[in-house]
Amino acid sequence: MRIISGKWRSHRIASEGRTARPTTDRTRQVLFDIVGGRIEGARVLDLFAGSGALGLEALSRGAAFAILVDQDPKATAGIRKNISALAAQEITEVWTRRVGSALQELEKREERFDWIFADPPYGKGEDVRLLSRIGGKERALLRNGGRFVIEVSSRAPLAPDTGTLELERERTLGGTSLRFYRQNDENPTRGESEDGRDT
Repeated sequence: MRIISGKWRSHRIASEGRTARPTTDRTRQVLFDIVGGRIEGARVLDLFAGSGALGLEALSRGAAFAILVDQDPKATAGIRKNISALAAQEITEVWTRRVGSALQELEKREERFDWIFADPPYGKGEDVRLLSRIGGKERALLRNGGRFVIEVSSRAPLAPDTGTLELERERTLGGTSLRFYRQNDENPTRGESEDGRDT
């Protein structure tokens, strides 16, 4: 697995740990084609980071800073090796902790992000929990107009309540769907979404 584009293009990414399930190159390519130049200068949060491929791809394409979170110590050890190989220590933080605990700490620190990426395990309800947590109006981990992108099974139903997050687009690639949500502090949604699906 390699970084697809940007200043670290073609650099190999190592993946370690039992829980690391890297986003495929094709899926990452589609994701960042949609993100485009909006990643430049952004603050990024990568949840269930695994190998760190999404966060590192964002940095390669011009993001300013990234926090990468995974509960598996072997996975985060692999992420740190990747970061060291890229000499990217000054623009990254790596957290070995559960996502819920990490979000709680980030809220206490009043961190704000332009992009949050998440690739949780399929079929365990993590997508619904994340949408509820990140879209909670009082939490505001995303800046207004920021985006939350989550990779889910293409069979996963849409969450019934996304709070301040509005579904902008869904892109399906085989058994995987990428769902793009936009933070809108002024217009909280309750299960409503734009017709942004494509295949």
